[in-house]
Formats: sequence, structure tokens, C-alpha cells
Amino acid sequence: MTTETFKQLALAFKDVEELPHFELTSFRVKKKIFATLDERNSRACLMLSVI
Repeated sequence: MTTETFKQLALAFKDVEELPHFELTSFRVKKKIFATLDERNSRACLMLSVI
């Protein structure tokens, strides 16, 4: 998956904001980070909870 595709998918969710987080890009809903993207290293991290 390309970083651009990841961004598009993350931003497809309702109420998502894309904001910087240190040297990464973060994706947040209601100020809570659910994903970060490290474009320099082509790495993404998702924070998931068990429901």
C-alpha cells in the first residue's frame, strides 16, 4: 500500500483530522490518535481496541 492510499483510507472515516505528531503524521477522531504514518520510512501504525 502506498502512503497516499493509506492517507486516503484513514481520511475516509467520519470526523478524521490529519495533524502532525512529532516527526510523524497522525490521524485523529475527537483528538484521539488512531493511526500514525511515518512517510520517511514507509511505515504506518494503527491503534486498535478489542470490543
